[in-house]
Amino acid sequence: MDITGTYTRHPNENEWHRVNIGIDGYDTFEWKNDADESWILQQDGTNRTILKLGEDCPYYEDGERTVRIERNSKGEVLGLVFMDEMYLKDTITIAGIYQRHPVENDWHKVSITRESFVKEEYKWTTNNENDSWILRKGNNSNAFRLGPDCPYFEDGVEVILEIVNGNKIGLRFNGDLFIMDENSNYPSDGYNDDEPEIDLSEGF
Repeated sequence: MDITGTYTRHPNENEWHRVNIGIDGYDTFEWKNDADESWILQQDGTNRTILKLGEDCPYYEDGERTVRIERNSKGEVLGLVFMDEMYLKDTITIAGIYQRHPVENDWHKVSITRESFVKEEYKWTTNNENDSWILRKGNNSNAFRLGPDCPYFEDGVEVILEIVNGNKIGLRFNGDLFIMDENSNYPSDGYNDDEPEIDLSEGF
């Protein structure tokens, strides 16, 4: 199963408590937090629930050597345990097609594509494909910050994922709700990642 993605330690008290796990090579990953500090994780060759820390980790000299992968009964990654603290995986993805009703212009139908796992970035593209900007995950797991390439950046607007009874309904942007088009056959994740497969046959 995929261990790349964004993880958050709760409570999220500083930039070290939100991290992105990206691919650095075969069975090798990069832990990078929002403070822009990073170090390498190596998949243990005999215990697939363990990622080994290297000397580049600032806690290595304190005796920290491993990160433990926590999975559910289906083998899906729930989180990472580091220094006896759980970092829960953020499983929310917003890739898809959305419409603001009524659709009155090309800005009211948009596509959201995944641009990067390392920074958890998405691209918001209007229907005419002439206007687009980057969305980055905020401190709130349902909030996405706009970049300076967005014309509403100076207004401090965020994009908020609306969830009702555990179901993704749409994106709230600049006061309008953009409803997800469930019939668009759009990929659930607009980014194709080539992470090496983790063998689950040995059990946990």
